[in-house]
Amino acid sequence: MENFLAQIETIQSDRIVWFSYPSDHDIPWISTDDIGDVAAQYLLDRRWAGQWTRNLMGPENLTLLETSATLSRVLDYLIEYAQVSIESLQQQFAAMGATAEVQREMGDLFRALGDPDGIYATARTPEATTPTTFEQFVKNKILPNLH
Repeated sequence: MENFLAQIETIQSDRIVWFSYPSDHDIPWISTDDIGDVAAQYLLDRRWAGQWTRNLMGPENLTLLETSATLSRVLDYLIEYAQVSIESLQQQFAAMGATAEVQREMGDLFRALGDPDGIYATARTPEATTPTTFEQFVKNKILPNLH
């Protein structure tokens, strides 16, 4: 969910959010607060040692059209979604000084995350589901950062 924070300026000035995914691609958006809470549980558990991989996802999968609708409802003005090319995102990384390798890796990451049969196609289980809804995230993290 925190990926939306990088778009505060365009949300506010252009009333738009953009990612490289099709508008109907559903994503199990998760708050980093929820990830931190789960990590803290492991770190505080004296029985835990070493490494553990655990699949986590937000409470529901949402498309970019659904996230835009939630943003519009909470902010009380229309927010639209625009799909941008992976190449344009790579160019933005280049403009920020990212190496060619980082640009390539980010492109690979966006392609993998946009694959409907890829990582986001993971089955939802109760132990993988975290509590923070996208609406709560918008109210608690986006709204307070708008000027």
